[in-house]
Amino acid sequence: MSRALRKLPRMSDSQLRSFIQLIADDYVLFDAMMDSLTSGVIILDSNHGIIKTNRAASRILGIPLSESAERPLWLSISDTKLADFIHTVIKNEEAKTAEEFVIVADEGNRYIELSVLPLVKEKKVRGTIITIEDITERKREEIDKRRLENLASLTNLAAAVAHEIKNP
Repeated sequence: MSRALRKLPRMSDSQLRSFIQLIADDYVLFDAMMDSLTSGVIILDSNHGIIKTNRAASRILGIPLSESAERPLWLSISDTKLADFIHTVIKNEEAKTAEEFVIVADEGNRYIELSVLPLVKEKKVRGTIITIEDITERKREEIDKRRLENLASLTNLAAAVAHEIKNP
């Protein structure tokens, strides 16, 4: 890309058109790739406005996200814990991975895992990358497994007590 940009003044119209078409094709592929991900991805600029997002981010958060650099992301999120977390991490310029949150929804609680990472270019922070993973199924399986373990422990305790009662 940078080599082509240096040659830009010497390019003919047809070379320039094919170069622009190549860039457009790459952008379409990038968009398709982002929307194919099951994890949510939000990319913020240095002013914390959304410059790129995918469908999964909107689906997981349960709110429509539009690519708008006009206002910071945390003002678009209704869940105050989530918005405060994102705001605090970005303002403190720290990287946080795998923070879990519960989102209360009409169809039941949903669990998400959020990572906030700096977008670094040329040794300077140019924005933020936020990844969102829906971990509801994994959490429900953990809860069910814990319930089964507790039930097994209770069964063992009941058997031991029954054995001790029969013994005398």
